[in-house]
Amino acid sequence: VTGTLYFTALIFKLFHPSLFTVRLSMAILGIVTIPVAYFLFRYSFGRWVALFGMVSLTFSYWHLHFSRVAFPIISVPLMISLISITILWAIRSSLRWPWFLAGLMLGAGIYTHNTYLIFTITIAIFLAINLVLQRLQWRQLLPKYFLLAFGSLLVALPLIQFAVSSPSFYLSHARQASLLNDPLFLDASTITAKIDFIIRQSWDAITLFFSHPDIDYIDGTGGRGALDPVLAILAYLGLGIALIKWRKPAYLLAVLTVIAGMAATVVASNYAGDIRRSLIAVPFIYALAGISARKIIMILTRF
Repeated sequence: VTGTLYFTALIFKLFHPSLFTVRLSMAILGIVTIPVAYFLFRYSFGRWVALFGMVSLTFSYWHLHFSRVAFPIISVPLMISLISITILWAIRSSLRWPWFLAGLMLGAGIYTHNTYLIFTITIAIFLAINLVLQRLQWRQLLPKYFLLAFGSLLVALPLIQFAVSSPSFYLSHARQASLLNDPLFLDASTITAKIDFIIRQSWDAITLFFSHPDIDYIDGTGGRGALDPVLAILAYLGLGIALIKWRKPAYLLAVLTVIAGMAATVVASNYAGDIRRSLIAVPFIYALAGISARKIIMILTRF
């Protein structure tokens, strides 16, 4: 979280250090996410989806809560929005330098929060699928992929060097938050019991946007779904629509990112902020809700 904390240090420099200033620094990141997400939605799915997604994100309990409680993880949706814009732009562009820019931003994201690493895996899967879909143009794509990887490694190199030199320290928090250290998982005495626990954990992840009865007393979340019920239904419907259109890069990236957000809660301990780590799904989850809302309106207007 060093990059996020450096931003907080800058706010401390400009204002008097206080609890309000800490919260202000994270709130600013949350506020900036909204116009960036709007541009991402507009560029990817059109004006009406962008408008619906932006309004939903602005008044979302999920996003408001984490941007005001001053957790550094609120920087992840902002970086995901910025990176998604640049990657989708690079795919549409005939130029190569946008790929290098996307790589620089992808590497910078590693300084936001440990959960961001799941998004880097998502991007790798996205690019691999895109390469398969565009396999007739692989000779043109591989140099672009190289530029993205080079830019990413260039920016992330200091943290990579630290992780290699001090792996136990770097991975200490990841181990602490891992499913493998969840007390309920450890108490499961048989393989069958552990599998059953993972299945229940997976079901909780799938229904996360609609229902999350467990209360996290660190985050102050739980007792309700991450989204309002109507918005959650629209988001699930939007996920289905995006799956049908998965061959289009923007829809594919939205699907993979939201699924990654769900998966993050499966591999995280229930006692280490599992719903917090699902923020990877932001902001694309609101775009999916907008996609289904637009589809419903189009159907109704035909009658």
